[in-house]
Amino acid sequence: MVKPRRAGRKEMKKTLIWIVLAVLSFLVMWWFARNPVLAFAILAMIGLHEGGHLVFARFFGLKTGGFYFLPGLGGASFIKEQAKTRWIDFWVWFGGPFVGALLVLGLTGILYAFKDSMSLEHWAMGVDIVMIWSFINLLNLSPIFPLDGGVMLWSIAKSFRKGYSPWFALGVNVLAIALFFLYFKSIFWTVLLGYFGYTGIMRRHKSELVFCKEDMKWRQAVLCALAYVVLAVFFAVILVLSMAALGQIK
Repeated sequence: MVKPRRAGRKEMKKTLIWIVLAVLSFLVMWWFARNPVLAFAILAMIGLHEGGHLVFARFFGLKTGGFYFLPGLGGASFIKEQAKTRWIDFWVWFGGPFVGALLVLGLTGILYAFKDSMSLEHWAMGVDIVMIWSFINLLNLSPIFPLDGGVMLWSIAKSFRKGYSPWFALGVNVLAIALFFLYFKSIFWTVLLGYFGYTGIMRRHKSELVFCKEDMKWRQAVLCALAYVVLAVFFAVILVLSMAALGQIK
C-alpha cells in the first residue's frame, strides 16, 4: 500500500508544479502583452506546440513524459528515449511548429470567413493573435539551439555530411544569435540563447558519440529540408500579411 500512495503523491506534486508554472507563465505573458486574451492565446499556442512534439514522438513509438511551461521562456516537452534515426528525430521536432501552423491556418480561415460579421475590434484582436503566433513559430524555426529549427537543421546537416562538426553548428548559432541581437537589441535574451545554444550543441554532440543515430537517405534529407523551408515560408507570409492588415486598420 505504500508504493501506490507514494506514486499518487508524486503525481499530485507534478500536477501542482504544472499548474503553478502555467499560472506564472500566464502572468508573465500578461505583463508582456498587456492583454489577458493575448496572454492566454500565447499560452495555448505553447501548450499545443509542446503537445505536438509528444504526439509525433508517440506516433513513432517513443516513450514520452508530459510537458511543462517555462515562465518567460516558453515550454519544454519530455521524451524519455532517443530516436534511433535522424528521420524520426526531425519529425518529432517538426511536430511542434506543424501544430502551430494548423492553429494559424485555422484561425486565419475563421477570420476570413467571418470578417463581415465580426466587430472591427474582435477581428483586429484575431489578426493580432495570428501575427503573434506566426512570429513565435517563425522565431522557433531559427537555426538556433535549443530552438526546434536548430535541432531540425542539425538532423538534416548530419545526414548530408557525416563529419558535420559541432564547431560549424556553433558558428551558425553565433551568426543567428548575432542577427537576433541586431534586430531585438536585447542583451539578456542574446546571452540566454548563447548559453543554451552552446550547451545544447555540445550535449547533443557528446550524446551522439555514444548513441549513434542512423542517417537519413538523401531523398529523406531533401524532403525534410523542403518541409522545413515550406513551414518557415508559411509563417513568414502569414506574419507579413497580418502586419499589413493591422497597418490598414490603424
